[in-house]
Amino acid sequence: MTVSFCTNCGEPGALGIDVRFCGRCGNPVGGAIDTARLAGWWSRVGASLVDGLITTALNLPMIAYALHVALNGGVHFHNTVGGRPHITYTHQMVVAFVILAAGFILTTLLYAPLLFRREGEHNGQTWGKQVAHIRVRRDDGEPMNLRRALLREAVCKGLIVGAISRVPIVGGIGQIIWYLWPLWDSSNRAPHDMIARTHVYRTGR
Repeated sequence: MTVSFCTNCGEPGALGIDVRFCGRCGNPVGGAIDTARLAGWWSRVGASLVDGLITTALNLPMIAYALHVALNGGVHFHNTVGGRPHITYTHQMVVAFVILAAGFILTTLLYAPLLFRREGEHNGQTWGKQVAHIRVRRDDGEPMNLRRALLREAVCKGLIVGAISRVPIVGGIGQIIWYLWPLWDSSNRAPHDMIARTHVYRTGR
């Protein structure tokens, strides 16, 4: 392991096989970017699809419970004087909705961070990324920890992207641009990689 200095901001850092970017500003360190080891956009999409199926499966018991309550009197439809339908929910249905929403929020925000923080060969990987043979690595060469994982997944992909998607008219476009960003970025980064100072690499398999 050798020490190199970023030509953009002067930050010193270790330069190893998988660490070619500054941990402070994300600028390439040590010469040419090893593009062969960077994960492509499609592998990232594939990993996200697998992770989406897994998080949905984790919520199946809560989905089944909400459907059971709804189909057994939890939802009532009434016709008003003007003929327009009016919907009312029982207390049990409201509780089921709250449980379902909490489950989706928790799995969405915590699924990836809790897996990213694992030690050893699966550090920086969700189960979807394991299937796609890609890994998130910090630009400073340190292992992914819970704090950095929460910044990347919960704050950036959860809160910031969620806020962008709710902007009238242009929110959906902004969300699409966010996730398409690696297609034209020189080192295949999305905005959440830039904020969290990470890159996504192939695992070499």
